Amino acid sequence: LSMVPPELRMSYKILKNAGMIPPEMELQKDILKIEDLIACCYDEAERKELQEELTAKMLRFQQVMEKRKIKDISAFRMYQDKVFRKLR
Repeated sequence: LSMVPPELRMSYKILKNAGMIPPEMELQKDILKIEDLIACCYDEAERKELQEELTAKMLRFQQVMEKRKIKDISAFRMYQDKVFRKLR
């Protein structure tokens, strides 16, 4: 949790212990799933639909990050990657 701002650490611990993940992690997880689906998709109409869904999720993710005022995305992304590896 060293990459998480001090004021959010306890919340993250509580969520983790409850089996929950923060909204930005859930969105990132959804983004990864959609990217995998796009990579496996052969139907052009379905691919377009997935691409639109991916764009919407990415925009929502950016909004959440801006709302939380997480400026150092690289540090956050390192923490995020560690969490996703544990979730998989």
